[in-house]
Amino acid sequence: MDKRLILAALLAVASVGGVNASVYDEWFEDKTLRIDFVFSGNANESYIGVDELVSFHGWAGRRDNLLDSGPEGNGYVLVKDRETNQHLYKYSFSTLMQEWAATSEAGRVTKSFENPVLVPFPKKDVVVDVFFRDNYGDYVKLYSQTVNPDDILIKDVSGKDVTSHEFILKNGDPRKCIDLVLLPEGYSYDERDKWEDDARKVKEILFGHTPFDRYEDKFNVIRVDTFSYDSGVSVPHEGVWKNTVLGAHFDTFYAERYLTTVKMKSLHTILEGIPYEHIIIIANSKVYGGGGIYNYYMLTSDIDGYPQVMVHEFGHSFAGLGDEYFYENIDDISLAMYHKGVEPWEPNLTTLTDFESKWADLVPDGVDIPTTDASVKGVGVFEGGGYVTKDVYRPVYEDCRMKNNEAKHFCPVCERAIGRVVDLQYNK
Repeated sequence: MDKRLILAALLAVASVGGVNASVYDEWFEDKTLRIDFVFSGNANESYIGVDELVSFHGWAGRRDNLLDSGPEGNGYVLVKDRETNQHLYKYSFSTLMQEWAATSEAGRVTKSFENPVLVPFPKKDVVVDVFFRDNYGDYVKLYSQTVNPDDILIKDVSGKDVTSHEFILKNGDPRKCIDLVLLPEGYSYDERDKWEDDARKVKEILFGHTPFDRYEDKFNVIRVDTFSYDSGVSVPHEGVWKNTVLGAHFDTFYAERYLTTVKMKSLHTILEGIPYEHIIIIANSKVYGGGGIYNYYMLTSDIDGYPQVMVHEFGHSFAGLGDEYFYENIDDISLAMYHKGVEPWEPNLTTLTDFESKWADLVPDGVDIPTTDASVKGVGVFEGGGYVTKDVYRPVYEDCRMKNNEAKHFCPVCERAIGRVVDLQYNK
């Protein structure tokens, strides 16, 4: 059995752990608590603060597997009962701030990033801890706060007007299904018909792609209708700046194709009262690009010209998959986000430090580890991945959606990772 699955099973029966659907109602309301974190820092230091606590009716997230959130991510939030220290809920994620901290700019300046996190609303006082992963693969607690559910400064927005939205795929109660919201960025009100058509295309593209086609009946898809003053999104390297709802722009970290937004609080405020767990933002732009961050959001452009990019980015944001491609001019692992002797958290990358916890069970007998024979079809352990040519390994030589745009599907390792997230998040 996968070591991480064994660990999850042990946590589920440990004296300080062990919450599942049968006792969900003992600890939590059918209500959401949004904690508006602000992550700040630079290449050497990280700081965490809280801007605001917000609540609204309904909880669309996990009611089973409350302590198994899937891939570990670059950080996680842990909710504990204040009185007994019992672990109640865990949420793993990655952040734009942690990506930025690895850039050269972070060696010169300090920045802050909004990062709201949703947790089920507690019935009793809880402690919320935030952990960040360091360069050695260890999770270090950087923040802790007690939350009193009766705190009068928790802003309850349950009675506010909910943003206009429509279920374009509804397979059941949001409390059971995996709820995916689609938001427009850079669509003017006059382009509302185009937005409705593009949202439909996104749904069809995603569930027309293996393995998501096997799980369509476990998802709800909700189109959110928010429109921008300007049409299109900002492209700084062309001197183009647009007035849009989320202020998304290319050239994130000075990389031309990297398309992101930092207006995370505005994003989540738009979604108040709508059941959501995963976020897809569609940019009204023909400029090629996008970005996907695990349990954060994914953003993509030109779904007509590059529909496969949207599926690739959703692999990042939904299942925590890493990029399997690499650049021939980068062969120093120290230049990347991965480090010798540290096993990546992404399920489809390895440094061979702890390969048994990855896809060792999927490598056929007789296939060398690492795999140097490029003629090997199917799963192996091929060097090159995570942007570098050396010391990081991927599961297949060529044919995976996380490696190139020509691939027709995900590799078996990525497909299994996606299926595991579905199993964890679908409340049967």
